[in-house]
Amino acid sequence: MRNYYVSKRTEPDGSHDVHHNQCIFMPHSANEVIYLGKYEDCNGALAASREHFEATQGCFFCSYECSPKNPEHVYSQKETFRTIDGK
Repeated sequence: MRNYYVSKRTEPDGSHDVHHNQCIFMPHSANEVIYLGKYEDCNGALAASREHFEATQGCFFCSYECSPKNPEHVYSQKETFRTIDGK
């Protein structure tokens, strides 16, 4: 299990990235992240991150399986995205 965090920084697309504690791209300041808890993978952390921010995604580098740049994730989450976008 790994410790997961969501960044308080807003990405250019308006989302917030979810990182595990060993990611070199996670913000280093405790003021720039919110601790989400320990999870087996990024899926549970991604769900927890949506309690803090409406638009979140897995970090491309440490949580690729939850990244929108992963074609399998985008397909599997299509219904969720439609619900959030209202489309």
